[in-house]
Amino acid sequence: MVLKDLDGASRSVVSMNMRHKGFLEGQNIDDDNDKLSEIKIELEDVIEDMFLTRGLVDEVDTSSYQRIKLTDSNDWFASVAEWRANSVDTYVEYKNSLIIKGNSEIDVTDIEQGDTIYVLRHNEKAQVIFVSED
Repeated sequence: MVLKDLDGASRSVVSMNMRHKGFLEGQNIDDDNDKLSEIKIELEDVIEDMFLTRGLVDEVDTSSYQRIKLTDSNDWFASVAEWRANSVDTYVEYKNSLIIKGNSEIDVTDIEQGDTIYVLRHNEKAQVIFVSED
């Protein structure tokens, strides 16, 4: 995933932060890979078991749980190319996740009730949270 600056230059901000925060640790990714095709295959294997969820922020819990409660949430199912509604509230743990709004990394305290967020997650553990700029 690559973000583009206003001048069109690309920056691998998301990928760098994922590596820095240890999201790719233990995933058997060879740091010596220099062929984009090899890196792409290994990264796809890591992401394959993750969910993309969108929802409205109901609560940001900064206690020991460190999680966000989402209402009106949906999961993306690529196999049928559609969002499917969750019948219950969704909770995602944000500890060590990368949180992005616009082209900037933000803190969890910048997320407000009512914000729409998109979460790349493995079970309840958020890897990357994108906050919509509505």
